[in-house]
Amino acid sequence: MIIPSLLRTACAILGLHCRLLGDKGGSGITNDATGVMLKLKVEYVQTVLSGLRRTGCTSKNIAVRHEWDSLSEPQRLDYIRAVRCLQSKEPRQPGGLARNRLEEFIIPHVNQTLEIHASGLLLPWHRYYLWLYEKALREECGYEGYQPYWDWSKYVENPQKSTIFDGSSASLSGNGEHIPHEEYRMPVPGGPPPVQFLTRPAGEGGGCVSGPFENLTLHLDAGNEGATTPTKLTENPRCLKRDFYMPILAQQNSYQNVTNLILNSPNMETFNHVVENDDGVHGGGHFYYGGEQLNLFTSPGDPAFFLHHAMLDRVWAIWQSRDPAKRRDALSGTVTFENCMFGFLATPSVG
Repeated sequence: MIIPSLLRTACAILGLHCRLLGDKGGSGITNDATGVMLKLKVEYVQTVLSGLRRTGCTSKNIAVRHEWDSLSEPQRLDYIRAVRCLQSKEPRQPGGLARNRLEEFIIPHVNQTLEIHASGLLLPWHRYYLWLYEKALREECGYEGYQPYWDWSKYVENPQKSTIFDGSSASLSGNGEHIPHEEYRMPVPGGPPPVQFLTRPAGEGGGCVSGPFENLTLHLDAGNEGATTPTKLTENPRCLKRDFYMPILAQQNSYQNVTNLILNSPNMETFNHVVENDDGVHGGGHFYYGGEQLNLFTSPGDPAFFLHHAMLDRVWAIWQSRDPAKRRDALSGTVTFENCMFGFLATPSVG
């Protein structure tokens, strides 16, 4: 049962208007996938709030990450300012390949790509990575909020209706300029031979973005030829490109898919597999964006990367909250791409 006062607090933290039904604590939530997701959100916050006594936090001082569209325009502008601050700030370790603080976040992602994707470390590694990025925004660039997320499911029918991609001065820029092009064909960057390829249809953009990040220059490029070939990190100055392809987001990141993932994954092995499989929510976001996001190594160069992964982390947190004792520290898989032979287990050994 959800206690009414606790539900009101949960809804306030979520920025929701919830209708209470009597003393038994109903919320007027429907049974369709959108309503189910709303119910999961409320239950998640309830679980977090109920555990605050053991942490010293309260509902007033706990750090809360908000959905991008729930931010006011001044809050969105402040986030954009802080991101641009990182992009222009001198690196902490001069003399290397990184020209700015943002690129100091890209390089470790490049170096560890084949250990942190299609492996047991995808979710925990990116959770820590997000926290470090959020910390840098706040401590080095004066950002007063916390890392926002983008609720993909809310906009699967028309993502550009979201203020994150409407191209305004308070957005993260929109789609790239429309340039006719063929489908993408990308070598899978790890795994056993022979080399495998992923394809994605051409989208509605393909060129450079306009808006707040139209003058962003990305310098670092990386990749390999698939299978067991070495990764090469090179310098390749270019603009930020995107190529939105709506069918992928609608197919893979709907509320139906997200709620199925949360409710029908009994353990971390299943959850991780469904997140990462060919029609999973992780790939769905990256493949929707296209452009820079199609490079598994350097995708953090696109500012939207961090909102996509903040949403993925949120979905994981909601799943964990449904059985904290068993799920909070649960891991599954190895630390090599696609769990190739000779990978070290990410799952703790039990002996």
